Amino acid sequence: MKKKIILLLCLLFLVNSLYNVIAVGIGFPIPSEIEMIPGESERFSYQIQSGGISIKCTEKIVDASGLQIEFGEQEKLVEGSGKSFYGTVTAPEDVSSGVHKATFCVTCDPIDTITPGEQGSGLQFENCGIPINVKVTEERTRENNPPLPPIEKPFKLPTIP
Repeated sequence: MKKKIILLLCLLFLVNSLYNVIAVGIGFPIPSEIEMIPGESERFSYQIQSGGISIKCTEKIVDASGLQIEFGEQEKLVEGSGKSFYGTVTAPEDVSSGVHKATFCVTCDPIDTITPGEQGSGLQFENCGIPINVKVTEERTRENNPPLPPIEKPFKLPTIP
C-alpha cells in the first residue's frame, strides 16, 4: 500500500511538472528563397512562438554567406502565443551569383516573474541554423512575396568569427 501511494505521488508530480514546461518555437523565414540582383535588398519575416509565456529574444548571425543582414529592434518581446518579426537581407554589389545560405540563431529567455526576495531558476532557449536562402542572379525571374512592411530602425549584428 505504501508503495502505491509513493508511486501515485510521483505520477502526480510528473503530470504537474509537464504543465510547467516552456515551449518555444521558431518558424523558418518567409519567403523561403529570396531572389535578388547584386545591390538589391529584400525583406523577410519569421515567427517566434512562445506557448503562452512572455519571453524576450535576440538574434545572432552565424554565417552571413557574403550577404548583409539587418534585423529590427535589438530585443524582441513576445507576449501571448507568438509574434512575427522582420529582417532585411542585402546582396552587396560585389557578391557572386548563385545560391547563398546565411544562418542565424535566436536565443530566448523567459521574462523574470520572480518577485524580490524569492529564489528561482530560468531556462534559456536557443535555436541555431535558421536559414535565409538567397539566390543572386544577374536578372530577376520572379517577384519575392509576400511584400513586407519596412523596418523602422535597423541595426547590424556582428557575425561570429
